[in-house]
Amino acid sequence: MSRIGKKPVEVPKGVNVSIADRTITIEGPLGKLSMQHRAEVDVSWDSDARKVVATIDDARAKERQIKAYWGLTRSLIQNMVTGVTAGYSEVMEVQGVGYTATVEGARLKLIIGFANPVMMDIPQGLDVSVDRHRVTIKGSDKQMVGQFAADMRSRRKPEPYKGKGIRYAGEHVRRKVGKAGAAADVGVTAYVGTPDFLKVLLDKAAETGRDLSTIRRALVSGGPLFLSLRREYADRGISCLQCYATADVGSIAYETTDRSGVLEGMVVDEGVILEIVRPGTGDPVPAGEVGEVLVTALNPDYPLIRFATGDLSAVLPGASPCGRTNMRIKGWMGRADQTTKIKGMFVHPEQIAEIVNRHPEVVKARLTVTRVGERDAMTLAVEAATPSPELAAAVGETMQAVLKLRGEVEAAIPGSLPNDGKVIDDIRKFD
Repeated sequence: MSRIGKKPVEVPKGVNVSIADRTITIEGPLGKLSMQHRAEVDVSWDSDARKVVATIDDARAKERQIKAYWGLTRSLIQNMVTGVTAGYSEVMEVQGVGYTATVEGARLKLIIGFANPVMMDIPQGLDVSVDRHRVTIKGSDKQMVGQFAADMRSRRKPEPYKGKGIRYAGEHVRRKVGKAGAAADVGVTAYVGTPDFLKVLLDKAAETGRDLSTIRRALVSGGPLFLSLRREYADRGISCLQCYATADVGSIAYETTDRSGVLEGMVVDEGVILEIVRPGTGDPVPAGEVGEVLVTALNPDYPLIRFATGDLSAVLPGASPCGRTNMRIKGWMGRADQTTKIKGMFVHPEQIAEIVNRHPEVVKARLTVTRVGERDAMTLAVEAATPSPELAAAVGETMQAVLKLRGEVEAAIPGSLPNDGKVIDDIRKFD
């Protein structure tokens, strides 16, 4: 016997039940539901007692599958009665910076970190409402409510580090310790990476109570090491040096030290031939003058002849006090074009143009790069005939998708931006 299947379903007054062949229909204050039950189960309606009873053939009462069908049928009928009287609801939470949900007609619009909004058709019979970052799904069909909630969550499942994504209200998302926690658990003593990210790790460790005081040495590249940031690392007891490298060439130059500390400039790597030339010409500039870095690398697997890096630097006179005799340069001094590097990643004017092309209402854009709290920060100002917070949010999502970086977006009317031809304005100070 099925303990669930043998229980009759109580039907309250005001609810109508009809059974035709194997189709049971239940209609109440919140709607009308129909279901075709399995042939192995008999369903009857006692109008006097107001009960729906599900039964099976006694000869097959011991068959496991038949008992499962029996209990399932009774549960589905109970869900139908509850649905047309009390209804079902599910509350979803949309969490993440810039993540929003809005109802537009018969569709749910989700902005959840992709280049374009995610649109979901709301099935007939469901009522979907949004209150800030909470989406409430209501309906008489329990399966429809649950399926729509599951589909919505699947569009952006909550990730385990910051917890951003779509989750059920009250859902516990198991969080991972992240890089700072893992580094503290292992007890790392050295760091290799971008200058800014080391500070991110240290600040995150301090925020979460993890100990990263074991880090004593750091080699950074992929971005400028600002003097204020170097001093902060020194105050934390970290000896930090930087090298100048590219993905094509590898190591180009590196800092050195002696007993007095970090020495001025960088020593050119012995595996490359370095020239400083006038940008766009290839003509060498006088010693000490700032120009574009050209590198020749006689690597038999990947030879490069006078490879133009697009970076600016200048030759330092004399040999390094550390004892190395190769030529020295001042280090990375910016770009020869409007391309810049933000948080270790190159940003090109062509990418800003792509962002503009994805939004026909935007007529002009300008990216400004600054430093905020020892971290790179960027603001994309866009001109549009009808600037709005919604446009700024949409452009922000596109910017993250194209640049793989987050930043602020400001929307303004045409004529607000300077007419100087700049698409990227890097106002960081590198000295």
